[in-house]
Amino acid sequence: QLYPFQLETIKAVYWKRHTACITRTGSGKSLIVAVWANWLKKKDTNVTIVLIEPMKGLMKEQAAAMEGTGLKVTWYDSEGDIAVQRRTIRKELFNVIVMSAEAATTEWFRRVVRSPSFK
Repeated sequence: QLYPFQLETIKAVYWKRHTACITRTGSGKSLIVAVWANWLKKKDTNVTIVLIEPMKGLMKEQAAAMEGTGLKVTWYDSEGDIAVQRRTIRKELFNVIVMSAEAATTEWFRRVVRSPSFK
């Protein structure tokens, strides 16, 4: 059974309202993303959800957990081989991209989100 905030968020996204769900760590935000990503995957395989994870330590863990549900998931952060991460994101279609908050503030990410091919 979903918590009220999860159901409210899922409904808001369904009605195509710009939506942010901000709650404590471990409260169930990733379930909302997984529900939507699986639903969108069935309807339109060209849609990507970006999950911004404030804690880098949870980023890869979240990506791995969502892959276990059959979603195509990758992660992007501001460390490691950034060029390889960017090439991977450009050449493949993912259901979910889990990224660090720092990476979400980069100029590269802003350009990607503004591009006409990014839904």
